[in-house]
Amino acid sequence: MGGWRISNSFFILVLITVNLPITEWNELLLLTATEIPAAIGTSLIGLISTMILVEKVPGKGTSGFDRLSKVYDLLVLLVFGRALQRAQTSFINKIKPGARVLVVGGGTGLFLEALLRKAQSVQITYVELSKRMLEKSRNRIERSMPEMLNRVTWVHGTVHDLPETTYDLICTHCFLDLFEGEELIQEIAALRMQMHPAGAWYFSDFNYVSGWPMSWISQSMIWGMYRFFRWTCGIRAGQLSDFPRLLKSVGLVMKDRRTYYGGMLESVWYEFLPHVDCFPVDELHDPIFP
Repeated sequence: MGGWRISNSFFILVLITVNLPITEWNELLLLTATEIPAAIGTSLIGLISTMILVEKVPGKGTSGFDRLSKVYDLLVLLVFGRALQRAQTSFINKIKPGARVLVVGGGTGLFLEALLRKAQSVQITYVELSKRMLEKSRNRIERSMPEMLNRVTWVHGTVHDLPETTYDLICTHCFLDLFEGEELIQEIAALRMQMHPAGAWYFSDFNYVSGWPMSWISQSMIWGMYRFFRWTCGIRAGQLSDFPRLLKSVGLVMKDRRTYYGGMLESVWYEFLPHVDCFPVDELHDPIFP
């Protein structure tokens, strides 16, 4: 019990002293040389604090993101402020009323809640491999908007468990970065098969930024996040792949793009254009950024 009180006290102390100074990291390029190390230090404190707490999550032996379900939203808030949420909701106004939407790897349901609030009469299939994340998402909607539950089909599994059907919109927020190599190619191909010919793909994820100091900051932070999630969740990927090229290879064209957190987070709206040349799936390769 003593260790648990110490962990809680330390985490509360971090929240008070840090006071979330990085909620507007989309302005990171304007930071001075002294502010940059402080911002990075804040992120490291958030990661270390979560490492302390994750040991206390019941069911430590569970796999995947189950272990992080109780502290995931707080971790995101500490490290990225509201930037990640803004990236994941920036194009909701593009979603057509009544669209059939596939959300893959939706996490704790923050995006799902925003989607149900802002997109009119959409029908959503919500796919999540983590049972605890799925339960948290469902509980969130039950508490905040129970009248919307009938608009969501809950799937505990992966996209490979879905029946053969098509969707007007595919949403992958910080999902493709869990894969690389052949596994990533298979995930993209499976999702592309679920996409209606006139549909769209709403993608948001991390991004390596060029130009100092953001090139160093983005590479360091993404390297640290991959090590953290490999340790806590057992993901196999170790670095970001060239997502724009891979999505273009299956016939998707970038129609709109916004960046946040100094360019380290990107939100992209893709559409399928039949006249665009695309490679057969078995000829794709996964080029990794240096």
